[in-house]
Amino acid sequence: MNNDISIIHINCIWDDEADVWIATSPEVRGLVLEDGSLDRLMYRAQEAVPELIALNNQTVCSEYMIRAEKRQVAMV
Repeated sequence: MNNDISIIHINCIWDDEADVWIATSPEVRGLVLEDGSLDRLMYRAQEAVPELIALNNQTVCSEYMIRAEKRQVAMV
């Protein structure tokens, strides 16, 4: 992989009780989104990440890749 590309990890967790996906990221301060659709959540995350990086004055490479990890948790 090219060293000039940052990887931003996004954790997508299904909240069975609230019936929504929740996205957070250890690399992007303030990223907390929720949506009933995983596709919409990822679209919203792609829109929010560059804005939050700029607002937080975080330093990342000019190019970055978002890597989402999906987990479903259900109460039993």
